[in-house]
Amino acid sequence: MNKLSKIISILYWYQVMHSKKHLSFSAIISMIADKYKTLMDNVQSLDKSKIETLSLRKNKLIIEWVNDVELFTSTKVRTNYIAAWELVPQKDGSNKSQYYGKWITDLEITSDNAKTIIDGARAHWKIKNECFYSLKNHGYNIEHNYRQWF
Repeated sequence: MNKLSKIISILYWYQVMHSKKHLSFSAIISMIADKYKTLMDNVQSLDKSKIETLSLRKNKLIIEWVNDVELFTSTKVRTNYIAAWELVPQKDGSNKSQYYGKWITDLEITSDNAKTIIDGARAHWKIKNECFYSLKNHGYNIEHNYRQWF
């Protein structure tokens, strides 16, 4: 991935995909599955590629993805979907499935780059959680800036 990847709100995904030829970056966007019925219906009906690897904490990480799937019925926009779960060992010997998340991206997902895409998406969450939320909620009185990036 030699292009700068950005995490942006799903709200702008349609604009990103239609403006792609003018942009110099790709996007990895977190999503809430129940808000995108068409996408999730399409993902459920297709065969998903899958790998199992290790998470940063050395637990089993399961990654599933589908490339070139329809995002909305009202547009011709197609996207790539990726989801990941971490299996955390418990004291009783069982594994607890810890939900990681679901994302869409314009990057083609392969078994070689799937973990890199997940790590990038999770890094965004870590930065946001540890920095921005602290600034907003722990006495700094800084508000979130909801402006559009492009």
